[in-house]
Amino acid sequence: MRQALMDTLGIPPEDRFQILTAHDGTSSTLRHGADLGIPHDDGIAFIAVTLRAGRTTEQKQNL
Repeated sequence: MRQALMDTLGIPPEDRFQILTAHDGTSSTLRHGADLGIPHDDGIAFIAVTLRAGRTTEQKQNL
């Protein structure tokens, strides 16, 4: 993911505004099961990217 951010959005390699959070699926806010008809299991990864103004639609789509 980090390389994709650098390649598509020009994020500098020294950027430190990345937050990684683990969830155990039982006591955290992310639960196992299904949501919107999508089954979730131990192998699922949720990725959220928040961008401030200034990125083009093309950059966002490429990411």
